[in-house]
Amino acid sequence: MDKTLNINLGGTLFSIDTKAYDALHDYLQAIGDQLEGTNGGNETIEDIERRIAEIFNSCKSPGEAITIEDVQSMISIIGAPADFEQNDDRTRPTATGKRLYRDPANTVIAGVCSGIGAYLNIDPVLIRIIFVLFTMFFGSGIFIYIVMWISIQPANSCEQRRKMTGVNSYNYKTTRLGNAINEIFKVIKNIIYVIARTILIIIGVALVIAGFATLLSLLFVFLIKIPAASLPLNIEIPMATLTDLIKTAVTPASYPWILILTSAVILLPLLAVIYWGIKMIFWFKAKDGILSLVLFITWIVSAVALGFITASEGISFAQQSVAYKNEQLYSTADTVYITVKNTVSLVPAADMKAFKADKYYMLIDSKNNELHISPNITVKKAGDSQENISIAMSAHGSNGINAFDRANKIDYNCNVSGDTIYIDDYFTIPQGNKWMGETVKVSINLAEGKVVKIDETTDRLLNFSAWRIGNTRHIDRPILIDGHYTYWVVSSNGHLVPYSAANHIP
Repeated sequence: MDKTLNINLGGTLFSIDTKAYDALHDYLQAIGDQLEGTNGGNETIEDIERRIAEIFNSCKSPGEAITIEDVQSMISIIGAPADFEQNDDRTRPTATGKRLYRDPANTVIAGVCSGIGAYLNIDPVLIRIIFVLFTMFFGSGIFIYIVMWISIQPANSCEQRRKMTGVNSYNYKTTRLGNAINEIFKVIKNIIYVIARTILIIIGVALVIAGFATLLSLLFVFLIKIPAASLPLNIEIPMATLTDLIKTAVTPASYPWILILTSAVILLPLLAVIYWGIKMIFWFKAKDGILSLVLFITWIVSAVALGFITASEGISFAQQSVAYKNEQLYSTADTVYITVKNTVSLVPAADMKAFKADKYYMLIDSKNNELHISPNITVKKAGDSQENISIAMSAHGSNGINAFDRANKIDYNCNVSGDTIYIDDYFTIPQGNKWMGETVKVSINLAEGKVVKIDETTDRLLNFSAWRIGNTRHIDRPILIDGHYTYWVVSSNGHLVPYSAANHIP
């Protein structure tokens, strides 16, 4: 660190480092040699020293040492010693044009008013009062101040302060009243600062809490598996995570990219919210501009790429098609038995993951790479047509032909043997095929008054598959007869209702 000296220049005391002192001494000595023997030479040197003192005062805070750079900047303003020729009018400083800057050395908020005062060579208190009046009566003072705060550059360097004050240095002496008003403004500034910091801390805490809560929620949704409860047939199967569902609906090549890009699109804004919340709380400065720009560009690129990939995947869902199967019922018996033949209980639960959404239930067989999905089963009055079973299988595809082909490949069985209807409680999407919104709707159309006898296994399926009992779902279930069956009857309104206790049970 350079040694500093104290010097008196133009009646003002300055601290100056040794290199700057040597340069200033040589500069003044050279000017003295140039003006030696001229009339008024001593007065000219005194004027130059006072001008140098003004320049140093305008660009340095009290107690701050003068450096060699400050001396070089001063010489560029006043001129080299050779410029001071005998009997030349340039031996005295001349005024130069001013430029509007904010004055960071004399601030209440951001130095806008003091900068205007320096530019106009008037007391900045008057400018501050004008801004207050505009705010009180027109409501525009704050807006104008903020615009000028953003648009006007601060005078941080010595050269900028010179341009702000001009050669004839701005040296307005504020009156006692002006000083008192300035102190009032500073008190108001401190109060506003405390209120603003309190609000920012509250907002920062809220952002941090919201960011971490959202982050934990997303990790929970994407990664954590929950044991299933109240599933059909009382099977304990882990619930599928969101990543499992995405994997079933996209091509294998797109799956890792979708995960990576989705993570970037979601996590980067969350991390930014948490970071800015912490920054609001602790109010620290960090050189994070380049990093923020890089992360923002990364987020934009990830969002665009994710949109392109999902749009490409979405094309395969452009069309929907339905394939139908029908089977006539020729039984003349008064009672029809409905029972389940193939159930999810026949699939090892250890290899399964479950997903349930309203009436749609999916089992993901990770071992065999198959999907098992619940059908929508209804029993209703046949009307004027013969009793029959109608199966509508639908799927999506990139076009109608592709969708129809996928619908036809759905594996679902419904067979009739005598007075018994055998159904599957799930349909299967062929191995290796991705999920394309497949659905199966089974409609068992029976004559009015037909008794429907359902075993215990099918009754659980009835609960899950949301059979229509009347126009709304009934809460009370029929009692199991002999611990094995529930009895229903096809009513005149076209739907199943519990078999009345007043009726004879065959």
